[in-house]
Amino acid sequence: MSRLRHALPWLVAASILGFLLARVDGAATFAALRDADLRVYVPIALLFTGLWLALDAFILRGLFARVGARLSFAEMARARAATYPWMALSFDLANVSLVAGLRRATGVPLASLTAAMLTHYACDLVALATIAATASFAVEGALGAALRPVLCGLALAIVAVLLGARLGVSRLGATRLASALGTYRPVDLARVVALRWLFYTSFAAFVWLTLPCFDLRVSFLDVLARMPLVQSVAALPIAPSGLGTAQAAMVALFSSFGPTSSWLAYSLVYGLTLVVLRLPIGFAAWGRRLELAS
Repeated sequence: MSRLRHALPWLVAASILGFLLARVDGAATFAALRDADLRVYVPIALLFTGLWLALDAFILRGLFARVGARLSFAEMARARAATYPWMALSFDLANVSLVAGLRRATGVPLASLTAAMLTHYACDLVALATIAATASFAVEGALGAALRPVLCGLALAIVAVLLGARLGVSRLGATRLASALGTYRPVDLARVVALRWLFYTSFAAFVWLTLPCFDLRVSFLDVLARMPLVQSVAALPIAPSGLGTAQAAMVALFSSFGPTSSWLAYSLVYGLTLVVLRLPIGFAAWGRRLELAS
């Protein structure tokens, strides 16, 4: 059973990818991959990989400092980078690794670090929901009409839960979340949400800038309205690092903007980008940690 449990996410990912490849013209997909302008794509990807690490480290540094885990920006960047190999398997596993690493490095109680990470999850969810809801007003047609009330309702519900938890309203906020959020001032929470907005907007900017490398062109607002949904689906703990789920979400949400084969090709490269470019950074951080330990 243990082996099956560990293999299940990979089986889910393989099943989804197999379904997509069976439904989409394989020859056209490989042609789109072959013709992609990677000479432009790769430098942009390298730049944004560094930007994402810097933004993540800046946000986490401020968040964990409030519970006593005070690290310099460079130290937090190395701590986050060291979780990248785990992120290739699971976003949640990477965050567990980060909390464990901060516990060893700072000696801050595990309960405090866990509360900070729970607050990060809550603010992250608010940012994802509100940015998608706001950008949905720029989405025209039937998809926009269908997405708008769902996204706005979801955003309002999530914000209500966050506010309820912060104010101690038991019906709107779970006790554990209320306890975690109580560590932070409202201005701290608003700051984290705003920075997570910037973080997710940068992903939309990356996609918007690199789509022409695959002969795909979409307005920035259309990308901004859909990418938070893609990232939300990719974060579901049913496939390693969103493999398969991210590709399915991207094809479903963007295929009206161009050939499905081109979108599948782009989604495959996008998914690989998030893993392949982060792994060397993560292993370098592991090597640095081993040097310091010795």
